[in-house]
Amino acid sequence: MVSFYHFHNFSKFLPDFNSVDDFFHQFIEGKVSYGSWFNHTKSWLGVWHELNSFLITYKDLSQKPHQVIQYLANFLGQKLEPDDMENILHYSSFSSMSQNDSLNYSSSIDLFDHSKGKFFRKDFTGNWKEHFSPEQNDNFNNIYQEELGDLTFKFDWSLN
Repeated sequence: MVSFYHFHNFSKFLPDFNSVDDFFHQFIEGKVSYGSWFNHTKSWLGVWHELNSFLITYKDLSQKPHQVIQYLANFLGQKLEPDDMENILHYSSFSSMSQNDSLNYSSSIDLFDHSKGKFFRKDFTGNWKEHFSPEQNDNFNNIYQEELGDLTFKFDWSLN
């Protein structure tokens, strides 16, 4: 939710919000661009195991990149040479991607206001803890459990 808030404010094609608090309420109610995150996430997580798909979370990729890349290569039926692994690690790193103009939208001045932020904003997870109040955290956790708690896939994250 926090990343989407910053993306809204960075994008010229999405409405601005006055505060994280204002965005939080709209997000929870599904009144942001693209609708309810909970419904969207539930729609594909409910069937992801039936699809020929591979799910990578940013947290997993940042905490155990060698393992995730190897799992992806195995899923794709590809054998990685040592140089392949090092190149993938380099070019998929936050540092490399955030400096790559074709990935960070730095040349897309018609779509993004670069004075309001960057596409690659943080290279770590858990930034929501700096934005959510205890009440918002409880509210989000309750809705998350109600909407997504029955899914077989579980995100490897702390809701607290």
